[in-house]
Amino acid sequence: MRLAHFFLSLISVPLLSGCCSIYVDRDFVAQSDAGLVTGLKSDVRVAPRMTTIGTPVLLEYQQRSAPYDLRIRIDDASHSFREIEVTQITVTFSDGITVSKDVLWQRNLHLATSTRDIVTDTAFDEQIEDVIERHADATITLKGRLLTSNGDFMEFNTSTMLKAKTRFSIVPLLLHGA
Repeated sequence: MRLAHFFLSLISVPLLSGCCSIYVDRDFVAQSDAGLVTGLKSDVRVAPRMTTIGTPVLLEYQQRSAPYDLRIRIDDASHSFREIEVTQITVTFSDGITVSKDVLWQRNLHLATSTRDIVTDTAFDEQIEDVIERHADATITLKGRLLTSNGDFMEFNTSTMLKAKTRFSIVPLLLHGA
């Protein structure tokens, strides 16, 4: 019982005095290399929407949640690819519900170049909006193709498992530097 009162006081003091931020984060973990084609480093990440309301310095509420965009990052140091085309996105949730969308999402890989020491890397980073509407464990599958620099197409069909996570925190503004 004393422990419950302690936690209640930890929550109520910042709320009653104002000057705090409340964070609700509904995101995914275990996002990894997408493996579009052999030898190409590529990541598929889920990007939640951010909502912020409140009065700065007094009380602020931030939430990251659905709908989720799909962020695709491709590192192509060899300049082997010119274009990506995603034709189908399938999301299979852990409860068995499957949502499949036929899409035609094409992007030229106009790659930004950055120099680190002597090595030059190229990276493509874009997103497909409103891909996932629910916050639950899922597997996302992408089908499409990459256009190589010599004009050939390389098909891909890759899946990534997503583990839903929710975090909630109340932080006094003094602790996060507001």
